[in-house]
Amino acid sequence: MNTKRNNKTRGKAINKKWFLQAYVQKILISIGLVFVVLTAVWISIIIYLASIVSEMNKSSKEYMDKAIPAISSDWNAKALEERASGEFKNTLDDGELKKILDVFNKKLGKMKVYLWSNGQSRVLINNYRLVIIAEYVSDVEFEKGDATILTSLIRKGDKWEILGYKVNSDVFNIN
Repeated sequence: MNTKRNNKTRGKAINKKWFLQAYVQKILISIGLVFVVLTAVWISIIIYLASIVSEMNKSSKEYMDKAIPAISSDWNAKALEERASGEFKNTLDDGELKKILDVFNKKLGKMKVYLWSNGQSRVLINNYRLVIIAEYVSDVEFEKGDATILTSLIRKGDKWEILGYKVNSDVFNIN
């Protein structure tokens, strides 16, 4: 009788051990599946963002190749204002942009050759929103000297806007 009781006790212990092993195995499989699903989601997001960046690089470059000559050919304030973002406009007082571009016109003259621009787009996540920006460096020859134009763009809806526009040239250096 003692042997029967020991066998029953041993059987219950084996069943509990088997149950515990099966339970732990199910938990580990579930954790593994969650990890695989999250990894697949992250990979999908990365692929999606990479495709956005590729398209944005192309469209921002096209935008730059039109904007720089439109603004810099004769330092057209209206051309820059039409392309400026609200953030850019908020940094300037009324008439200040025209004054700055008049100085560029006086110091550099009209554009002779737009040589090239080089840059890229970036996708940022800000307050759970995608923000697409691009930064470009452009080399331009003017009547009175060469200049490098640094331009920051921001994507608003389906169009690019100028977020920043900086002109560097040796003609601005005081001798």
